[in-house]
Amino acid sequence: MERRERRRPHARPQNRQPMRRPQNRPVQKRIQKPRKKRIRRDYTLLLLEFFARVGRGIKMGYRRARKIRHFRTISAFVAIILVVLSAAIAIYAAMRPNALEVYIDDVKIGVVRLDSSREITLDYIIRHAAARLESQLGSHVQFSGQIEANAVRLSVGTPSLTFDNLISGLVDALDYSVYGAVIVVNGVEIAPLSSIFIAESTLNDFGHSFRVNIAAGFIYEFLEEVSIVRRYVYNVELMTISEAMNALATPQTTPEVYIVQRGDTFSHIALNMGMTMAALSARNPTVNPDWLEIGQALYVLRTAPVLNVRTVETTENEVITRVNGVVR
Repeated sequence: MERRERRRPHARPQNRQPMRRPQNRPVQKRIQKPRKKRIRRDYTLLLLEFFARVGRGIKMGYRRARKIRHFRTISAFVAIILVVLSAAIAIYAAMRPNALEVYIDDVKIGVVRLDSSREITLDYIIRHAAARLESQLGSHVQFSGQIEANAVRLSVGTPSLTFDNLISGLVDALDYSVYGAVIVVNGVEIAPLSSIFIAESTLNDFGHSFRVNIAAGFIYEFLEEVSIVRRYVYNVELMTISEAMNALATPQTTPEVYIVQRGDTFSHIALNMGMTMAALSARNPTVNPDWLEIGQALYVLRTAPVLNVRTVETTENEVITRVNGVVR
């Protein structure tokens, strides 16, 4: 066997030719950088550079100090503005009105504190007073007095009225007129009332006041001409139902001329007119009480209620007719 040669790891084989570079590729040459020359520093320059840096530091410190002083100035100005605003708010809160004084024709009614839950104004007070009166009277109301209100500042502990008490005092002190109804008898206004419903109820109660037998059938009629007129009535003129019934039942004496009819007697005429025979004779001195002629004129004084009522009560056995409760 032939012995092979031992080759070194990096040895080039003998039969291998060296690699040639291509002809068209330029050869790159290494460019050597020039070496930096060592500069020999002078200690004098170093010292000057040190002092220059110290000066720049001092200058920057001065600028920073100026900025800090400027910031402090702005902060102080803002703080002063905040203090002034706080003082103004405190003064406004201390001087702000917290109550209303209510007057009617320059007469003080009371003072009420303002409530945060509702806005209390003069219009609000007037509307509540009108609503309370209209609910009581059942009709529209007009105020005739001049109502005013002034805003005031009340200190802690100063007495004041509640809103309901103020409205009650205002209603009691006000002059007003209500769109009510007036009972008119024979063209004369007798009873001014707050509503037409109350007027109708008053006439009905007045007619039924002459009822005697509750179990019997009952009808009534007025002997005078009765009407109800709607108009505004002042509160001082208003009547209650009882006062109106008393006004309708009040006896009135009016002079009249009575014509004698068939069946009349002197005593019967005096009784019907609400007079005594002596009073009837005194007004007719030339008339003979025992001798009356049909068509003869007598001067009488009729005394009768303002409103006369004829009633008819019907039972199983009889029909009873009365005038003002007296059987006729």
